[in-house]
Amino acid sequence: TPLYPTTPLDIPRLAEASGAQALTIEHPDQLSREMLMERKRDRPLVLNIRIDRSVPIPANRRISNISKALQGKAVNAAGSTAQVRE
Repeated sequence: TPLYPTTPLDIPRLAEASGAQALTIEHPDQLSREMLMERKRDRPLVLNIRIDRSVPIPANRRISNISKALQGKAVNAAGSTAQVRE
């Protein structure tokens, strides 16, 4: 255990202390192109996007293909595999 506090970082506060604008997104409907375009662009904008950890992340086929390749299986563009012969 570290000898210093490990509380979550306050990203918006750090951004504002660095001279940037900060915006916290709690729900997907808060994030739209129009909303971002309406903001003043006189300094950088940092988005603090809150993630609902109870929602499963969709499978990433690329990671699966790398795993298959490491197991000695050839992977085509569609994700189908065939055993590699040496």
